[in-house]
Amino acid sequence: MRRILRNIKLYGATAIVLFAVALIGTYLETREWSTQKFPEIGVQMKVPKVIKEGSINLDDKKAKVLFRGEVKKEDHGTPLLIILRYEDGLRMPATVSHLEIIPMLMMNLERAYPGRFPDYKKKSEKKFEYRGKKAAEVDFTYTGPAGEMIKQRFLMVEYDGDTALYFSAQAREEDFEKLNKKYFNRMFSSIRFK
Repeated sequence: MRRILRNIKLYGATAIVLFAVALIGTYLETREWSTQKFPEIGVQMKVPKVIKEGSINLDDKKAKVLFRGEVKKEDHGTPLLIILRYEDGLRMPATVSHLEIIPMLMMNLERAYPGRFPDYKKKSEKKFEYRGKKAAEVDFTYTGPAGEMIKQRFLMVEYDGDTALYFSAQAREEDFEKLNKKYFNRMFSSIRFK
């Protein structure tokens, strides 16, 4: 009987320690991330504080960029670029093309990206539902301005039947998987709609 009580105490103490460690880890991780809200279209996402919000220039405003985040080499981090933007007025072109919005956007991407990104090579493509909304994701590589291979993860979500939300995350190809696990996956999965 004493042995059973001793085991119960030991397991109870272990459970309390594990719970405390998990709670402290969650608290520390939460402090390292902030929630960015974009009331223009009722979207929010979590962003690690190591990613600095960049300035949005006139061209970005025309392209409806909501967030530009980056880590630059001079910041002593692994360089990366994050862009969140939206496009509205898609209902009419989708109707004219006799396609739904996501297939239309995928077709446009296939036409435009090989000319826009030097040495464009699609690595993967998938269509799925994201929080009850139609979505697609394309991963691709291209040659960057300094001759390095860049990998980009590009997510598009049909927001409201007339608007699409675009989220892109990119880094040097050799750094991408590490950054994808550390930041991009969580950022993608943190996107919420009103």
